[in-house]
Amino acid sequence: MKAKNTRYRDLINPHPMNEDRVEEAVRFFKAVIDEDDLDNHQSVKDVHDRLSEDEKIEVRYRMGEYVEGTRKKYKTLLYDYLSY
Repeated sequence: MKAKNTRYRDLINPHPMNEDRVEEAVRFFKAVIDEDDLDNHQSVKDVHDRLSEDEKIEVRYRMGEYVEGTRKKYKTLLYDYLSY
């Protein structure tokens, strides 16, 4: 799956992405989702808007695991925050 993700990323932007920004965004999004506080939806949107398209794809890829105690994945809940 990782190779497929990389192949499509190369089609979007030939420049390398910033791994530190991706890792920081994933940690931030997971922390906000774990707090279960929809009042932070604007800060989630702000961080998401600052990411490049490649970084957004990688963030979604890394947020594929399930939230503990629920039947939803982190990336599904991230979409909920972005659409709120």
